[in-house]
Amino acid sequence: DHDDPNPATLAARRKEERVHMLYRQLPTSVTGSMLGAVLLAFSMWSVSPRWLVVSWTALMTANQGSRAWLYLHYCRHGLTADGIDRAAWLWTAGGAVSGLLWGGAYLAMFPGESPIHQAALAILIFGVAAGAVPAAPRMAAPALTRMAPPSPPACVAASPICTSSGCHTTRWKAR
Repeated sequence: DHDDPNPATLAARRKEERVHMLYRQLPTSVTGSMLGAVLLAFSMWSVSPRWLVVSWTALMTANQGSRAWLYLHYCRHGLTADGIDRAAWLWTAGGAVSGLLWGGAYLAMFPGESPIHQAALAILIFGVAAGAVPAAPRMAAPALTRMAPPSPPACVAASPICTSSGCHTTRWKAR
């Protein structure tokens, strides 16, 4: 089967290897997301409602906990050829939820009166989103689910420098 030059077989093997790569990188992704979540919670604690910071952190912890469980399940049981599509879908769904949580953090916790906290929020969210891109090798949909949700809210915020990869400055208050 590994010597089969059939294009369909090669494509299936490439997809299987990409999904294995995604799962092998989950510990790094989970650790980075949780580190970012702790930093975000710490930096927003004094300028956002505490119930919101605690709730967001709990949701992020639950999401990343489910991704850690996926990794442990992968380590114990591996992936079968029949389960590759499901495994890819589960990884993508977890990434999408994570991206939505990060984008939601921007919308819900944006500190309108504190430029230093605005900068911290923008840097954290952009850093987590940018860090997700290398974690999704040649899997465009999963990379976009992690990158896209945080970027549009930042660009809608009327920042002067917005590109397809997100915003590079903090939101400016309209006068």
